[in-house]
Amino acid sequence: MNLFKPFYNDQKGIVALTLAILFPLIIVLLALSLDGSNMFLKQARLSDALREATLGADSFTSESEKRNYIQEYLRAYFGTNANFSNITLSEESIPNPVKPKKSTNSLDAKKEAGNIKVITAQVDASFPTWFAKIFSKDLKVHSEATIEPVKRFNVNADYLFAMDFSLSMTNSRFATRYDRIAFCKPTSPDYDAEVCQKLRVASNRAEVMQAIVAKIINIVNSQPNTSRFGFLPFSAGSQVKKDFAFQTISDSGKPTETKRQASYYVLQASFKDEFELSDYDYWSGVMDAASANVSGFFGHRTFINPPYVDHPEVENAKRFFNEFTRRKQSIINYNVEGRIHRVIDYEKTLNNMFDDNKAFSFRFFTPGVDNVAGILEARLNGVAYDYYGDKTKTALASSKDLGYEFFETPFMSLSNPFSIPVLKNSISRRAGGTLTLVSMALLRGAALLSKGTNRERILFVITDGNDRDPYGTSGIVNSSRLRGMEERLFEMGLCDRIRQGVQIRTGGKTRIFFINISDKADSKNTLKTWQACAGQDNAAVVENIDEFLNVFKKFIFGNQTGLFVEK
Repeated sequence: MNLFKPFYNDQKGIVALTLAILFPLIIVLLALSLDGSNMFLKQARLSDALREATLGADSFTSESEKRNYIQEYLRAYFGTNANFSNITLSEESIPNPVKPKKSTNSLDAKKEAGNIKVITAQVDASFPTWFAKIFSKDLKVHSEATIEPVKRFNVNADYLFAMDFSLSMTNSRFATRYDRIAFCKPTSPDYDAEVCQKLRVASNRAEVMQAIVAKIINIVNSQPNTSRFGFLPFSAGSQVKKDFAFQTISDSGKPTETKRQASYYVLQASFKDEFELSDYDYWSGVMDAASANVSGFFGHRTFINPPYVDHPEVENAKRFFNEFTRRKQSIINYNVEGRIHRVIDYEKTLNNMFDDNKAFSFRFFTPGVDNVAGILEARLNGVAYDYYGDKTKTALASSKDLGYEFFETPFMSLSNPFSIPVLKNSISRRAGGTLTLVSMALLRGAALLSKGTNRERILFVITDGNDRDPYGTSGIVNSSRLRGMEERLFEMGLCDRIRQGVQIRTGGKTRIFFINISDKADSKNTLKTWQACAGQDNAAVVENIDEFLNVFKKFIFGNQTGLFVEK
């Protein structure tokens, strides 16, 4: 024993030996701790990501769209080093986790006490690890999230898009470059090839507006619905096409009535008594002989006596005519903006706004009718006609068009939004009017909403005003008067009277929304005006294209997501 005792007592190198023996175990424990902490971290992050993804997916209709959204969200959240599989969605009813109110007699309390429908999303995920990769294995985790779906608005509605096509809309680029539009990435759940192609070549705000409206229509049409869509292109007013009748004299001397479609310019406005006429289709637009000849119209008819000289309302017609005309000026091109505030009757306008027949309108020059001597009394729709200038020089003149090609489109089912000109045609710099009168769009919108058939009616006003924008180009004084005219209509409860009027007349429920394309810092007061009319949550300013789409979706489908539920 004494022979081995020195070896037993000599402990030099024992630590190294111990470490050598324990080192593999230490490495294993260290790797397991790293992998273990990584697993808990990934599990927590996956739970958070799946929860947010499930809430976002709630806005989609089909299960495949929901799964695709969840997968794309998780990929964006974790990057390319993660793999996701077995994404499933299931519905079930569970007892309501919310405790009922003390007042159990109320309907709300009974509803809260019952079962609720929930949707559970589940996913398997695999991530690279420190230790398991030695064995060519990834870290695998599972997560699930349960939400109570939000009760969304009914998409079955009559949607009326009041779209501003004034000069500022057709002369301004939008802030977002195409390569930065998130929903135009092919992996986005909102990707729409035709809409994104429209955005790729869009050169101004108006064309972006066309694309986003088309996208919204496609979203509504992505599920079965009875929705219909109408369009109100406007600047100061709008244009319509409708039939008018005129008479020609045959060889036998017998008048023959003919109907033809013509273009009209429309303001849904009513005027003071001294300018009032029983026939609202009265103003044809007039030029004097000199202006008409310069414009290149031939075959003019000279009147010895002005037509309608015996009309019972001829004095009103003269007064109205003189408010809007100057010698050698086309009525259309002479500023309506500088005069309309002088003739409008506010209360009468609000009372008449649902009557499509009580609108200030005039017909544009119609070749083959207005320049043919065989037409009996030429324009039958105008009492304020040819009332200035020397009688011997008065000519059958014409009103020029506005260089404004879009017309009002009545409510219709629309499977392909790009099948109609107001959404399809490219926009160049047009003389569509430097003046934007949003109040006139609301008034005219009321007349069109009254023709809806769905109980739900929605009016979107899309424009680009900011706090510093002048009202038109006729000077500071007229700009101030027009602003005052708009403010007065809003102060008289224009939006409330539209909602109430549609409800009383048709039983329909109306919602009004404003989307203002502008810089938020420059549109604070403008936004307050829209909010005061439509409601605090019914108006927004948008600065980029993705925000434009998201605000539209929020207005239609609500800004709520589902409620996260712990089962």
